[in-house]
Amino acid sequence: MNYEQPEATEARHTGQQFGDDTRFANGTVAGKRVRIVGAGNIASRYASFMSLLGADVAAWIRMPPNRALAGSRRDYQLDHLVGDAEIFAPMVPLTETTHV
Repeated sequence: MNYEQPEATEARHTGQQFGDDTRFANGTVAGKRVRIVGAGNIASRYASFMSLLGADVAAWIRMPPNRALAGSRRDYQLDHLVGDAEIFAPMVPLTETTHV
């Protein structure tokens, strides 16, 4: 793991942070396919924030939503939603019906 800031070669140079897997570095979610399962308070806020950051947000909701998922669309096929995701956010409570 390399968490040290590289030497700046110019005034506006920014560092990168790497974890164990070098395919993951900090960056932007703009243009990424963010897929959410659930539509509770946290999921709704997450969908709104990801949409504001420029992500393509879709959500699967089992029941009719009681709040709008701002900036997102509803996907009615869970298999399609999961398979299409670049960023997957399951946001449902762990119960007997949601446990796989």
